[in-house]
Amino acid sequence: MTVVVGGQWVHEDQEQIAHALNLEKDQVRVIYPAIGGAFGGREDMSVQIILALAAFKLKEMGINRPVKIIWTREESIIGHPKRHPYHIHTRWGATKEGKLVAVDVDIYADAGAYLYTSGKVLGNATLLCTGPYNIPNVRVDSRAICTNNILTVHFADLVGLKLHFPLKVRWINWLKHCISTRLN
Repeated sequence: MTVVVGGQWVHEDQEQIAHALNLEKDQVRVIYPAIGGAFGGREDMSVQIILALAAFKLKEMGINRPVKIIWTREESIIGHPKRHPYHIHTRWGATKEGKLVAVDVDIYADAGAYLYTSGKVLGNATLLCTGPYNIPNVRVDSRAICTNNILTVHFADLVGLKLHFPLKVRWINWLKHCISTRLN
């Protein structure tokens, strides 16, 4: 069986298709056409198994022909994985001079139905959530939580910018408070 589909990890797709259809890996061939960059969401299963299953069932019925799927924009938006929604709570400690000395971070990521790439995403979230600062006292607790929401995955920036936003907002608000306190 040959599946021509856009993706990112051809051997991973091959393995998952074979597993889903109870085939040996050497019975499944996956070809990626030239598609450009993989700016998120292409490493995940979307239509690969559906296409293979449709071709497999047709072949069982004696019909040996290609199968094609084209999603509408609405179907694509509903069916493709999304970025991880986060709930992030931070507490920052600094000296009166403004030197950061402590940060406490809790990160909750909605993984969707199962954890697929959540470990990779949370690894980056844990490493990047304090920004580029030298902070002597850091505590980070990050969790991926399975929910009944659609599967979530990482995209091009692997979560970095998303976590810098609350960091910067919190830090800027703290600085504004310090400046206004000193001026009054």
